[in-house]
Amino acid sequence: MTSKTEIEGERILRQLLGQKTEYGGAFCYITGAMGGGKTSAMHSWIMYTLKHHSNQKVFLSETYDAPLQAFKLGKENCKFFVKSESGVIFRDLNDGLKERDINQIYFDNYDNLWEKSENGKVNVVFFGDRTEWMTFIAFLRHKGSEWTHVFIDEIGEVIPSNTSGKLHKRIGQFAIFSKDFRKCRMKVIANTQSIRDMDWRMLDKFMYRVFLPGAMADRKHSRIVQRAIDNLEGSERDGNEAYIDRMGKFGLINFGDIFKPNPKYMIEAHNINKPEYISIEEEEEEDELPEKEVVEEEVEGGVIGTERGL
Repeated sequence: MTSKTEIEGERILRQLLGQKTEYGGAFCYITGAMGGGKTSAMHSWIMYTLKHHSNQKVFLSETYDAPLQAFKLGKENCKFFVKSESGVIFRDLNDGLKERDINQIYFDNYDNLWEKSENGKVNVVFFGDRTEWMTFIAFLRHKGSEWTHVFIDEIGEVIPSNTSGKLHKRIGQFAIFSKDFRKCRMKVIANTQSIRDMDWRMLDKFMYRVFLPGAMADRKHSRIVQRAIDNLEGSERDGNEAYIDRMGKFGLINFGDIFKPNPKYMIEAHNINKPEYISIEEEEEEDELPEKEVVEEEVEGGVIGTERGL
């Protein structure tokens, strides 16, 4: 017998994946423990999108220096794009990390990428710097006449916590306009092992939150408590239970699809412009404040020091 929680979960899921005008676009994160099924959950929604919205564009952001997860979806469903002169190459784990051509397509700018990307395919894009996805998503917002889908693996590398300088400001700007995804024909769905990996300014901008087994509760933004998450069940045979939350209302859903690695394609993306790949660009130091000197002044009862800019 289907419970009320399951009925509500299915209703929220239809709102997330559907394209009814009254619900608009969506901004969603999926979180769970390492190996808890986050990528499989996201992949199941990618395949749903390819099946039901084959006339629309799907973009995928992958991590570097790890086997590309897109091959689990079937190489025939994917196209790979690399920004020109970004330093991104592909290496084959099955062949001693030798460089390999995967029929990647090079692009010069966002307009060029939009023209070359294909409807009904998973367009996997590499900019060389994962934080550039913030700028690209801003570009996609102006394609408002068409529904667009963006899936991001490990979003903590795109909007990382504990930043400073220019990157900190860029994330702040991204947080401001991301709250308006609902008004756009855009679905942005991401996964993360922990919500603490993301900049705290982003956390209240998400409309949907999905908690898989092993996830940490988001006590400030969701009514789903840690004890409920800890009781979720998951298995390789039956899939994973999950709670889905939409602005205070929540339900129970199940991810039955398990996307296993394709041993034929153990390909990694590397950036040869950096001796050791770091997904966050190094920031230029902010101009330091002028040094100050301490000037002693006599006052009644003793001496105090006052700071004076040089």
